[in-house]
Amino acid sequence: MKQYRYFFSTLSLIFVICMTLCACATKTTTGGKQDPPTGDPSTGTEESVSLPATEAGSIVFDGGNVNVGNTGAQFANGILTISKAGSYELSGKSESCGIVVAVDKSEQVELILAGVELTNPVGPVIYCDSADKLFLTVKEGTTNALKDGVDYPASAATDGPNAAVYSDDDLTIRGTGTLRVTALYNNGISSKNDIKIKEVTLTVDVYNTAIRGKESVTVGSGNLTIKAGNDGIKATEEVDTAKGFVTIEGGTLNITAGDDALQASLVLNVTGGKITAAANGKLTNAPTENVTDGIING
Repeated sequence: MKQYRYFFSTLSLIFVICMTLCACATKTTTGGKQDPPTGDPSTGTEESVSLPATEAGSIVFDGGNVNVGNTGAQFANGILTISKAGSYELSGKSESCGIVVAVDKSEQVELILAGVELTNPVGPVIYCDSADKLFLTVKEGTTNALKDGVDYPASAATDGPNAAVYSDDDLTIRGTGTLRVTALYNNGISSKNDIKIKEVTLTVDVYNTAIRGKESVTVGSGNLTIKAGNDGIKATEEVDTAKGFVTIEGGTLNITAGDDALQASLVLNVTGGKITAAANGKLTNAPTENVTDGIING
């Protein structure tokens, strides 16, 4: 009898475990905004999640007005503020608007650029103040443009944000559409953490550095055209030896730089792609360089 009680107890335990695993594997979504992306497609080590644009909240820019629909975003004094995690599709045109992303540090936001042209004359066009990750997904078949001006607050010169696209957290730029970033004040695309780029056709035309990630910059694929008054692509972390790297894994890059084309504070890895570069400084500049022959022409 004891053996039967032990058998049924064990069977019950197995049943409970199976039901729990099934429940965890089933994800329920509701209408409206969907859950944000949970992975980064720029590397093969993380899960890639793409949210259908039809399920994203729609935001339309029209001059000085912005229609936020039912997204929960807020617009006031020329600033669109996104304070809830999720996916937002942006379209339309404005010459006097900036976007601020401010969500919990554990949450992610995806901005789908779907034919949007934005200029912010007094600061960053897109500023991620807080998030786990910010994804800029450039929608297939669309052309998009982001441009800043020269009238930033005086504090931006030393404390940031000081780029047309600026993030305090991880930034991934992806998608098969076309994006042009023009920066008149300082840097073009900048992050205090990691920047990852994949697939996109990206043009960056800037006064200072084109793409600057403090911890790292990784280009997985895409077509990049860079014209920079200073450095083309750079990473600046010098203390943490696991950071401070620039990695080019693929893509076609055309770089014109007033100083260095590719600069890393610790390690530069160039393992794939095709790079054409012209620089007044160095084509490559890093304490440690792992550059495959034949990739860089300059």
